[in-house]
Amino acid sequence: MTISPEILHKIEKLSSKQQVELEIYLSKIQNQPSDKLIPFGDLCGILKGKIQLSDDFDEPMDEFKEYM
Repeated sequence: MTISPEILHKIEKLSSKQQVELEIYLSKIQNQPSDKLIPFGDLCGILKGKIQLSDDFDEPMDEFKEYM
């Protein structure tokens, strides 16, 4: 399998740090069977209903009242 020029061009435009992150990600997924990979779109909303915020979440914190 060859890498398309479009993908190579996108990789070349990444910063050095981003290229390292991409390399780490590729190392993680290369040993996984492709049928085990979860498409990103399927992850959206996966935690819906599992995280609850307190009713006063948007209220100022007591610790910061002296600065307000």
